[in-house]
Amino acid sequence: MTNYGTDNIDDLQWEAYQLGVPDPYIYSKEALRDLIRMKEEENSNAQRGIWIKNPNQRRIEIPKFSHVVGAHEAKKAIVNSIVRPVQRPELYPLGWERCILLFGPPGTGKTHLVAETAKEINAYFVEEDAASIQSKWIGEAAQNVAKLFNDARQRLKQLGTSRKPIIIFIDEVDSLFSKHGECDYDVEMRNQFKKEMDGVKDKNSNLYLYLIASTNNPWDLDKAFLRRFQKRVYINLPNKEERIQLLQLYTKKLKLDPSFDYVPVVEACEGYSGSDIRDICRDAHQITLDRLYKSKNSVEGFPEPISGGDFKLALKRRNRTVTDKQLAEFGDWAFRNQAD
Repeated sequence: MTNYGTDNIDDLQWEAYQLGVPDPYIYSKEALRDLIRMKEEENSNAQRGIWIKNPNQRRIEIPKFSHVVGAHEAKKAIVNSIVRPVQRPELYPLGWERCILLFGPPGTGKTHLVAETAKEINAYFVEEDAASIQSKWIGEAAQNVAKLFNDARQRLKQLGTSRKPIIIFIDEVDSLFSKHGECDYDVEMRNQFKKEMDGVKDKNSNLYLYLIASTNNPWDLDKAFLRRFQKRVYINLPNKEERIQLLQLYTKKLKLDPSFDYVPVVEACEGYSGSDIRDICRDAHQITLDRLYKSKNSVEGFPEPISGGDFKLALKRRNRTVTDKQLAEFGDWAFRNQAD
């Protein structure tokens, strides 16, 4: 049983990681405790084979996205496709978008955005990866897909009139829906997925069931699947304002030198992803730890405040994960295929 009251953030991060929380090191202690508690409750319910309705179900509210920096178009798509239709379904006689594709460079926070959204709007969040769906045995992958959606529909029925949305999230969806041919063992899986997606996006359906998928390789998606995503949202690299917010977020618990200036670091981080910036902050902190460990005060002492020079060295050691060529490819694909 997790000690939720512990003040050791390393212990909380490790516990969250073991429970499958993505990027646990970006959360505060309070957020980690909430995530761990939620994950343990989900695991307990799954082991007992039951779905528990929240007796304190509240009306869905517009999410504040307080833990998500940037991704404004994705946030708007989530509000317009999930939040508002759940609040006022009578205003959508033609239905609303229930299949959403998030695409963009790696490290831009696609998974984090969906998980935080589900948490803020009190949606039930089901995260699946391609490996858990695929199988080398003919027919088994199709059964996995059918079970995934059938379980979600059963849960919606048990939730009754609460209007609690269920979000099925699939990361790296291009590994399932690649246009580079079909193997004998995944033809049935693909056909089952098409059937389920058509059912989810049926305008006559009154189920609050959503499929959100993400990919770093949108150009690899089969067109038959691509057209089934009614919204396709590009999540780009952070702009200057967002890089400032990310630096402030990741250095919030670090001790900075009083003379530290964010501006040179923000400018030097142009073209870096959110995860790149997080790694740079960690590297800058590690540089101060290295100095401490080499000193005579390593047993009881504390590291010096992080300086601009530490960040400069950290930047020198770490290259961008997204090249200009790759960024141009994303921009071109977005121009031709984006639907928002």
